[in-house]
Amino acid sequence: MLATLSGKEVDSFVALGRAMIEAPDAHALREAAGPLLLDLFAADQFASFVFDGDADDTPVIINMDPGNVERYRAYYQYHDPITSRMRRCGRAVHVNDVLDQDALERTEFFNDFLARDGLCHGMNFHAFAWRNGRRCHLGDLRVWRARKRGNFGRRDVELLQAVGELFQASLAAKPTRPASAPPSALEMFATRHRLTAAEARVLECLSHGRRDNAIAARLEISPETVRSHLKAIFQKSRLPGRLAVISALLEER
Repeated sequence: MLATLSGKEVDSFVALGRAMIEAPDAHALREAAGPLLLDLFAADQFASFVFDGDADDTPVIINMDPGNVERYRAYYQYHDPITSRMRRCGRAVHVNDVLDQDALERTEFFNDFLARDGLCHGMNFHAFAWRNGRRCHLGDLRVWRARKRGNFGRRDVELLQAVGELFQASLAAKPTRPASAPPSALEMFATRHRLTAAEARVLECLSHGRRDNAIAARLEISPETVRSHLKAIFQKSRLPGRLAVISALLEER
């Protein structure tokens, strides 16, 4: 539990509070939070993702190669030994709380993904809210340091928890995207064919060309559940299969 804040920490919390008030939507808030957190934690890299098919999942990145982030989305998120475990913690968490640093540095994920951008020591906060009877991932805060800066301490994790609680409350009150944005092809298709939220999330993954096992890993469900949702999508839309569904989505645009 934090007892006192330094002058710099107070200034950082004030700036974060202002960003939470002024940001018009969740994505803008995630963008505003990144530079402030890098300054607060003397960190080097920042990333923020949303793991929810109903929301804007455009990543926010600072001091990371966009090409490397695309490799993460296409491959490494399915071979990531830390993030899903950190997401389940329900609080701010240090990477080494879920995997020892020596063990992390022996993984493909570290050597072929993290190290490419100099990420060595990290901590995360994952924000959630209950919406329409299900627990939704609103967005995360991933703060990283290069090896030369040294590791984060327990106070850093406590500070991130305090920031994260404010971040979570603010995200829950904001639209995921600007109110003026027109409905997407996915939204129009899902509405027209009365898809459930779970079916819509599978549809979103399908639209990115993901196969059953990749969809299952992305949504943290079984491949059998994925196939059940796909069958429901085909039946409701009266389309014969994946290619027909993707073609129909293209026609919605």
